[in-house]
Amino acid sequence: MVVSSSSGPSASPLAAGTTAGADRERHINEVVDRLAIRFSGMGVSRADLEARTREVYRACTTSRIGDFLSILVERQVRRSIKNPTVEGRA
Repeated sequence: MVVSSSSGPSASPLAAGTTAGADRERHINEVVDRLAIRFSGMGVSRADLEARTREVYRACTTSRIGDFLSILVERQVRRSIKNPTVEGRA
């Protein structure tokens, strides 16, 4: 699967020129890639997966969960797809 560029309008403004931002973008793209494979037959667009993933990342930015953030975000997005009535989709 090809990793999409994060230079489009949905790219995080925090990502520009920072190592932490570049790492965050890479993690987001990796999560979206895995989710796109997992939900390929469910009609969930890559754009929707990316939006959901970014939403969960934003909600977690003040948390001190460091290296586990990618895993937690991916799990939360999976739940939001399997159960779309979950509060706030995240």
